[in-house]
Amino acid sequence: MFKLTGEEIEASLLATDMVGVLTGARFAIIMSDIEEIDTAEWRIAALADRLRALQVPASQGYITPMVKVGVSIFPDDGSGHEDLIDKALEVLTQTEREGGASIRFFAPEISYALQENRLLAQELHEAIGRNELILHYQPIVTLETGALRGFEALLRWMHPTRGEISPERFIPLAESSGLISVIGEWVVEQAARQAAAWTHLGASGLSITINVSAMQLRDIHFAGRIRRLLESVGMRSTAVSLAMEVTESQLIVDIEKSIALLNQLKAMGIAIIIDDFGTGYSSLSYLHRLPLDVLKIDKSFIQDIDSSPQDQKMVAGILALARSLNLETVAEGIERAEQLQVVKRLGFTYGQGFFYDRGLPVGELQRTWLRASIAQS
Repeated sequence: MFKLTGEEIEASLLATDMVGVLTGARFAIIMSDIEEIDTAEWRIAALADRLRALQVPASQGYITPMVKVGVSIFPDDGSGHEDLIDKALEVLTQTEREGGASIRFFAPEISYALQENRLLAQELHEAIGRNELILHYQPIVTLETGALRGFEALLRWMHPTRGEISPERFIPLAESSGLISVIGEWVVEQAARQAAAWTHLGASGLSITINVSAMQLRDIHFAGRIRRLLESVGMRSTAVSLAMEVTESQLIVDIEKSIALLNQLKAMGIAIIIDDFGTGYSSLSYLHRLPLDVLKIDKSFIQDIDSSPQDQKMVAGILALARSLNLETVAEGIERAEQLQVVKRLGFTYGQGFFYDRGLPVGELQRTWLRASIAQS
């Protein structure tokens, strides 16, 4: 899809224009010989319309790209190519985060935020060495029995002067700066070491779930590095296993590569979870081919499930699909007893959310959830 989209962009440009590839599956385009801002807007809108009409072949059927554009103008927004690209990326990120117009031009008031992002990205680069990144763990519970099933590892950045910085703030910085692979492998290593430590304490039959970014999945060396990392910490001998969460949209970009990668991870004993299920393609044309273990139903379906018959019907359909594929299911975002009653009645396998607990530091988690689980085993 990425290659075909790039070819379509290139075919749409003038001979004086240029196109390049940036990190994060984004394209950079230089449009020259434009004297009026209206001309630039018209040409960009025409290109966006052409891309929206693009039908990219998938394993079954076609995918239509969603187009978001950030624009900076020379020399008003910067005199060098790095400055111009930074500003275009900043306004693009803002457009993706806030929604609304698909094409947005850089505004001078964003300059401060741009400088702040650069500084924060540099501090993030140093955060691992300074032990500022930590993992908290949120319990996942078997709904039928109430027994602990495992934990989701949640990355936290405890900045020495800024305080806790939310993942919604620093993960996009990690992706745009190329740090996501380093941070992602650090997360896997920490989770693997924690699994070994909990095994030593007597835990068994539990799993630790790790979120994997799209950029990690596109790395052809990802599986090999994970294998070497797990071997280095003795993961094969632990009674606490690992699972990895990926989203539908990450997998559908190249279904054949996704199948190969997930099979490699499965061979290492790693369970595969589809996260945010129901918000993407949700198609049997690819779903039955993936080596999956669990579907995690997006919390947007759980939010009003105790009061919305429509949400209940949609979730019931998803659960029927999961059962037909012999997949377990997780209801995430459970916050109220009323929600819990409905998801149990509908037949979810596991539950997760503030109703049970928030993400906890290791020490607190071991004093509560893990101690109780070991005592019951």
